[in-house]
Amino acid sequence: MICYYLVMHIVQSKILDKLTYAKELRYSQIRPQRIESNLFAYHLKELLKDGYIEKNDKLYTLTAKGKSHVDKISHRSLKVRQQPKIITLLDITNSKGQTMIYRRKHQPFIGMLSYPSGKLHMYEHIAEAANREVREKLEFSKVTLEHRGIVYMAYREDGENISQVLAHVFHGAYNHEFERDDTLRATRFWADPKKYDKKEFVPGFWEIKKLLKQKDFFFDEFFFDLKDYS
Repeated sequence: MICYYLVMHIVQSKILDKLTYAKELRYSQIRPQRIESNLFAYHLKELLKDGYIEKNDKLYTLTAKGKSHVDKISHRSLKVRQQPKIITLLDITNSKGQTMIYRRKHQPFIGMLSYPSGKLHMYEHIAEAANREVREKLEFSKVTLEHRGIVYMAYREDGENISQVLAHVFHGAYNHEFERDDTLRATRFWADPKKYDKKEFVPGFWEIKKLLKQKDFFFDEFFFDLKDYS
């Protein structure tokens, strides 16, 4: 059974790969080499049924779903490739000089302190994503955010790629009281970051704090080995 699904995946991937490099192809043009006709016909029908391709007259082409799929795969290995995440990251401060801090409850940085952040949703504007995170993560209202810069951060441990993020950094001020609050994924609270050991923070926190002191829009990139923070 395992081998069957592996072959099915390979055949369908090869069909989609053929259509990646052409606007439209005929039946004979998308059939991979050394694949018997019955097996090819079966997987072609599966791709049609699942909405990855469509047939117009005698020509086959990728649907929007198919285009979305091939955009995520490596055209060498035909496998879904790991890609950096795009996030919005929030530096929210108050008049006491405190910063809104998250203590994470999940890996890969479980127990460490960080900025509130969240992944960008598909077809979402960057500023919309940042304001959504303010509402969802912090439940704050009327926070004026300024897009201050972009930071790329990559994390490795024991030779393994753990995480890669492209962070759009926003700053805002919020001066209302906020009680320490626990959520499923983090504990959030106001704090002076300088009162904590720097190694308690997710790598990149202090680098971003330093960049925020600049007046101009910034871009920087950092590569971290997590063994240095254990």
